[in-house]
Amino acid sequence: MRNFILGITFFLSLQLSAQELSLWNLKYGITQKQAIAQIAKERGLTDPEIVNDTADSDNTLIYYSDCSFAGEDAELVALNFYKDQFYRAIIMLKPKESRLLTKYDSLVDDISTKYGKPDKKTYSFDYPFEEGDGHELSAIKSGKSNIGSRWSIPNRMPTSTVSIGITDAAKIAIFYNYLKISDIVEAKEKNKNLKDF
Repeated sequence: MRNFILGITFFLSLQLSAQELSLWNLKYGITQKQAIAQIAKERGLTDPEIVNDTADSDNTLIYYSDCSFAGEDAELVALNFYKDQFYRAIIMLKPKESRLLTKYDSLVDDISTKYGKPDKKTYSFDYPFEEGDGHELSAIKSGKSNIGSRWSIPNRMPTSTVSIGITDAAKIAIFYNYLKISDIVEAKEKNKNLKDF
């Protein structure tokens, strides 16, 4: 019986770890053209802004302004492509200030429902502020808070991450990252920067 329970537990953990992270049902590695077509078809969003990186022709950014994400108005949904493969997304939400912390907590719960508990969670305030003092928004706007969570998908050997945090502009930032490609982009950028030394 014990082995049966261990086997079921192991099987369930494999099922959860095999879960692929996706934004708007976009799979990592799809092309820019495929992403634009899928977003137009499934979300009705057309004519994104397309920005080509003048310093690195392998990088392209497409973004949508003033659209919906997770039931909230998004100021920006940006998708990064490297060599025409989708690998990173950034979403900026601007909820009403009175709902900022409540909305953040709700989004953390929603992401946790899909991907499990975050592997890293930070919720702290710097002096003279502290949690529960009624001045959390002032702490956030003055840069005296550190509020964020991160999920690694799968947990053991992550291939993707999703992170969420509150900026000092009282916005909620959500980041989706496909590590296989973003590690290449970051190494390339680091090598480029090292040439300055």
